[in-house]
Amino acid sequence: MSSVHDVDVLLLLATSLAAKRRPAEPGEIVAAIDLIQGNVPGEEKLSEAFARLGSHGLLQGNPAGVALTAAAEAL
Repeated sequence: MSSVHDVDVLLLLATSLAAKRRPAEPGEIVAAIDLIQGNVPGEEKLSEAFARLGSHGLLQGNPAGVALTAAAEAL
């Protein structure tokens, strides 16, 4: 069983806020993280979280931005 990182949960929540109607740009997701938590994790932690969630099929990227997959929305 994989461990769940705090940054992963925060990133999922922020992406769901920022990408309600359309895929969100990374800056919009970071702004949502700041709104939720009051501070933003470091670049390395965020990039690792994006990679982890993408490899587990929870985030999808396209030219328009980043959005949750159907599996992530079901969570």
